[in-house]
Amino acid sequence: MMVVRVLLGVFESTISPGFTLITGMWYKRSEHASRHGIWYAGNSLGAILGALIAYGCAHIRNGLLAAWRCLFLILGILTVLWGIVLLVALPDTPSKAKFLKPEDRIVAQQRSQRQQRTAKTNKWSCSQFLEALKDPQIWFLFWIEGTGTLINGVVSNFTSLIISGFGFSKLTTLLLNMPIYVFQFIVIITSTALADRFRRSRLIICIAGNLIALLGVLLIRQLSVDNIGGRFAGLMLLMASTNNFPLFLSLISSNVGGFTKKATANATFFIAYCAGNIAGPQLYIPSEKPEYQTAFTSMLVIFIFDAVLLALFRVYLDYMNKKRDREQGVAMNPEPRGVDNVISPEEASNEGTEGVDLTDWENQRLRYHV
Repeated sequence: MMVVRVLLGVFESTISPGFTLITGMWYKRSEHASRHGIWYAGNSLGAILGALIAYGCAHIRNGLLAAWRCLFLILGILTVLWGIVLLVALPDTPSKAKFLKPEDRIVAQQRSQRQQRTAKTNKWSCSQFLEALKDPQIWFLFWIEGTGTLINGVVSNFTSLIISGFGFSKLTTLLLNMPIYVFQFIVIITSTALADRFRRSRLIICIAGNLIALLGVLLIRQLSVDNIGGRFAGLMLLMASTNNFPLFLSLISSNVGGFTKKATANATFFIAYCAGNIAGPQLYIPSEKPEYQTAFTSMLVIFIFDAVLLALFRVYLDYMNKKRDREQGVAMNPEPRGVDNVISPEEASNEGTEGVDLTDWENQRLRYHV
């Protein structure tokens, strides 16, 4: 079972970094937040449907297979079938999209490259890799995600345990997961849509999510054990911090130029993500059930710490934008509207960005999204 679980983690590890790279290839920088939100919200939708399927499987009695085996077979078959669909239908790049006309493939390829000047390449660039390791914005994201995921390791993996600690049965606990993930779905879609609607708002929305989640921690930690409704509401509010993840990924897509550098940034980010998920459950001490004071006290500290880091990260990106303005003698809007609209095939063919792969340090005309 342990070997199979490790293999599941190995194969699953490509999903979010891969989707981030794909999103960066297909969409303009101004679209990254909402597009990341749409596919990341699939986690919430999957959790809702998974809870229903698990609830149904839990009622299997005297079957040929145990209930938990049926659950894994159903979810595993669905995953394999959808994987085949993606293998056949998902193009490697916009220029290879069979569902587009040849002239439209050029437009699709160029519309995402007009500002960022980054193209998919199978050639590894050592200079871009080293640049990624020296870039402060990547290390800001590393530490924010690494500490923030300490909470994810608790909440995502132990939501059912927290709910059962409120005194509910196992079957009721499965159903009570659903409203929590419905709230998470709403938070993710709303947060990423707002980030696309209002310029210079991504990190502010991340901070807001952390502060709302901080209120949730206080409700769970400070309310009496008998106040089940209030503590359950606190558990729902904890999910507000999950808006950070797709917005961080959108910042990598929007701000990190160079395909190797972007891939390295993704890898670094997900190393932090995995480390936090490994360490987070250690905060959950069984002898402290059902209050789990260590876990929730740690959450208070982490949410405050991350809010400060997010504010400093925004200050740093603003500083870099103003520094480039001074050096170039021109004040450029870092998140312009209307200048990166869809272009015609004729314009696309004359853009001259085919195969160009510049990092954000090399492309001095780029300004960072915040």
